[in-house]
Amino acid sequence: MPSDTWWNLELPKRQLIIDACLTEFAAHNMESASLSTIVKSLGIAKGSMYQYFTDKEELYLYILKYAHDQLVAQMRNRIPVAVYAQGDMFTILRHYLYIMLDLQHFYPREYTFMQRAVRDSGNQLIAAKAIGTSMQAAFVDDLIQTAITNRSVRDDMPSEVLGFLVHTIISATSEYLYAHPDDDVPHVIQFFDQLVILLDQGMRYRIRK
Repeated sequence: MPSDTWWNLELPKRQLIIDACLTEFAAHNMESASLSTIVKSLGIAKGSMYQYFTDKEELYLYILKYAHDQLVAQMRNRIPVAVYAQGDMFTILRHYLYIMLDLQHFYPREYTFMQRAVRDSGNQLIAAKAIGTSMQAAFVDDLIQTAITNRSVRDDMPSEVLGFLVHTIISATSEYLYAHPDDDVPHVIQFFDQLVILLDQGMRYRIRK
């Protein structure tokens, strides 16, 4: 956790440091990221960073959690209330996938940092993956429980199976977007639509005779 000195900084100064760190960590993994580059861009002494954070790993994980929280907030705010109110799992999931695409373009540092962090091989990997998967886990768990309650998914499949399938789809979609950052947007949207249609056909609740 950051020191009290960090929290005593004025918010604009903290934000400048966070922005500099996001830029560096989005471009490099933790091992190759440079504190010297960060402090040089800020015009402060390197020792100042150690007044705020114990070491680079603590700083890295703090900024990663910040990026995660920013993306979570955007995820929640960008799905229309009317879509949530409808309660249809497949409509909500389609919006979620669209928003993943939006975040890649409108929050490139945060998005790239999150994707890079969970693929890194450093000592912080386990902690980074725990941060990265919490956003997805909370969303999918709520989505499945809502779908079961309003009977928009099959009732002959365990919730664990349904959750695993949706988790896997979202993770694979994230991999797809990260690997194809320059793909034509209409093509990606069509890909998402076809994916959700396939899930709908296999998972939607149907009255059995």
